[in-house]
Amino acid sequence: MSLEIFGFDPLSVLILAPALGALLVMMMPQNKVMARWVSLLIALGVGALAIAVFINYDREIPGYQFETQVKWFELLGSSWHLGVDGISVVLVLLTGILIPLSILISWEVEDRVNAHLELLLLFETGLMGVFVAMDLMIFFLFYELSLVPIYFLIDQWGGTNRKYAATKFMIYSVGGTLGMLLATQLIGLTAGTYDIQAITAM
Repeated sequence: MSLEIFGFDPLSVLILAPALGALLVMMMPQNKVMARWVSLLIALGVGALAIAVFINYDREIPGYQFETQVKWFELLGSSWHLGVDGISVVLVLLTGILIPLSILISWEVEDRVNAHLELLLLFETGLMGVFVAMDLMIFFLFYELSLVPIYFLIDQWGGTNRKYAATKFMIYSVGGTLGMLLATQLIGLTAGTYDIQAITAM
């Protein structure tokens, strides 16, 4: 399945575009209106690409589609391997739709607007990476990346009990992270690869 964006595969663009957008918002002057509109336009662009991926996904073909694989960490048997199946393509679509809505809802935020929107875009990068990753190491890295902006969003804009909620979130996240990291390493070392498709075939 081919759906290139300026020579780049669509799944890598879904991951990298929100991160670049977050960097752009971070470097912008502290102008609330500009930051909101720029963030919304970036999120809408990512959402449009997510819709295009969903529409172009062929439900008659079993297995993964829009696959791309680039050498990354050969020593560990890990690579930049992305793809979507019938479940993950729906999650990509939902993420592409919900993040622009989240940005619209967050227009009521008046305190440190740029930082708030930047964290939302970074969160989208983490989510997209989790849903399209076909390598356990890539999956783990993006899973962790998705937790960081959520912690700061809770801690800084989470309401009256935000410090308590953020601390509890961090404790549970660290506990889950340690277990996931150990499991990921054990699976990778046992199988000799972190490629999810290869592990599934075994």
